[in-house]
Amino acid sequence: ELDSELRRSGSLRQRIFNGYRQLLACRRSLLAFHPDAAQRTENVGDPRVLAFRRTATDASSELLVLWNVSGQSVRVALPQPSVGPWQRDLISGQLVDSMSRLEPYQAAWIQG
Repeated sequence: ELDSELRRSGSLRQRIFNGYRQLLACRRSLLAFHPDAAQRTENVGDPRVLAFRRTATDASSELLVLWNVSGQSVRVALPQPSVGPWQRDLISGQLVDSMSRLEPYQAAWIQG
């Protein structure tokens, strides 16, 4: 039954499965997600947002990980990047600036 759901184009299970596959492929492609990459927590000014920064093992890039753990929309100021400007949220594909809006329970992987 599960196999047929995963093969059925547009099914909920297929969309979820493909979404996870895309996230895993993205993670594998980024040096900032390497197990030995440096990681530190960040304060984005709102306790409803879990935030941490990961820096690639060769310090060539970094990633700001944000997760709104509340049921409310929040707007946070992004910390100053170390490597280059924050560019885009790799999950949604949206460009970012110095502020970021997160919907309830939304996560963002912001590349710098």
